[in-house]
Amino acid sequence: MFTRIIITLVILYFFTGCNGRLINDIDLDYIGDQLTMVGYISPTEIRIRAGRTRPADGSFYVAELFPPADMEIQLLDARDSLIHRLTLTDRRFFVTKNIQLKIGFAYRVRATATGFPTVESTLLQIPEPIADFAIQPIKDIDDLGIPGTVAGQLDFSFTDQSPIRNFYYINIGLKKDTSVYPALVWIINEQWQQQCFSIDVFNDDCFNQQNVTLQYGFQKVIYSLRERPNADTMLLRFGPNTPELYHYYQTNIIKNDELIQGINEPALTYTNLSNGYGVVFAQNWREYKVPLQ
Repeated sequence: MFTRIIITLVILYFFTGCNGRLINDIDLDYIGDQLTMVGYISPTEIRIRAGRTRPADGSFYVAELFPPADMEIQLLDARDSLIHRLTLTDRRFFVTKNIQLKIGFAYRVRATATGFPTVESTLLQIPEPIADFAIQPIKDIDDLGIPGTVAGQLDFSFTDQSPIRNFYYINIGLKKDTSVYPALVWIINEQWQQQCFSIDVFNDDCFNQQNVTLQYGFQKVIYSLRERPNADTMLLRFGPNTPELYHYYQTNIIKNDELIQGINEPALTYTNLSNGYGVVFAQNWREYKVPLQ
């Protein structure tokens, strides 16, 4: 079990890191500077991390951290009518919480900046919220083999309503006082792990149109703090999202597996943006707070 967690952390390192890269001596055409967007729209919030690409060494290109100063992001409806203009809240993020989007309606995100081609996402339909959600009290378990540590088991259930293929996201965090920290998490439903889902993003191939109970283990210890205290609250963010996040995640997992195995040929990463890079998806997540005894 501990080995699985270490492997997960290694994968997450490659997934989130953007500075350490393996570069083959392969000539890749640089098509010019492009805008980048990674983020989501939801019924009450839009959050997009923006940036741009630049040539690095003539045969490789990377995403810069900060977007152009005059970059603007717009939210459009299915008829391309302007719904909302997003403002840059810091040097990277365009965020708005002053919005009400309709469930079942489709929207598109557009980005512009001087000297860059206009970037547009595919149409994104706000998904229905999950049904029959229930969360059980946290159980104490000892499944890591780490002396002196106590893990928790999270069991929650919901109904997959639609006959079409649905996609879900889960994130488990730890709260101590007023601060939130990442948690070490693993899947207890091991028989589904390879077929249906990972720790973060999964589909309903194992439980289409069924009521299902998912089980996750997590460490109560906050390892990012030097004193390693136990958390007082577990934060669960869970709900449906459109397929774009799932496809983006899967292509990155494939690339990360190749990096770990020492294979570093260029690999395509899923994007639903025209004239740009990244992914924008629609979600309808909810956040739940569970006290830890």
